[in-house]
Amino acid sequence: YSSAASDVYKRQIGMLLEYVKRYEKSSIITSILMLIVSILLILMPETILNSIVVLLGIAALLDGILHSISYIITDKEMKAFSNELFFGILEIMTSGLLFLFKANIINIFPVIIGIWIIIAGVTKFQLAFNLRGIDSKWIVVLLSSIISIILGVLIILNPFSTVMTITVISGIILFITEICNLIESAYLLIKLK
Repeated sequence: YSSAASDVYKRQIGMLLEYVKRYEKSSIITSILMLIVSILLILMPETILNSIVVLLGIAALLDGILHSISYIITDKEMKAFSNELFFGILEIMTSGLLFLFKANIINIFPVIIGIWIIIAGVTKFQLAFNLRGIDSKWIVVLLSSIISIILGVLIILNPFSTVMTITVISGIILFITEICNLIESAYLLIKLK
């Protein structure tokens, strides 16, 4: 009985670590896209804001489709650990809202960036606790998630005066957050090999 329970536990740990690897690979792609967005926001806030909303809509749609496909092709046992379908549907819905309310969204664009950063931070926070007790690297994920959440809240509280100022600052914060995410994802992928 003890040996059978141990085998089940090892298999579950293996599935969780495999899920973390897949999640981090997907996270790297999203971070690269968001880094491009952040650089454009910093360099050309007025000119690019309208285009960025469209690009974000397309990025959210594509990422949502990828998450949904990932859930569909995931093994039945792995689906217990997966939140891919939830994020897929959430991103597809977000994409639709971006296209439907583009003019209004430009005015609240910094808040949307803040919410994006917070959601990513909360997801990493959950992932950190899933890894706790399995791998010592969970602290890195936890710290990255807390930094993301704090920066996202800072954007939403909007202590700045104009939309363009907050847009540039949002771009800078988004850039910092995505660099942290890339470093953390690369670190985990290397350590979990």
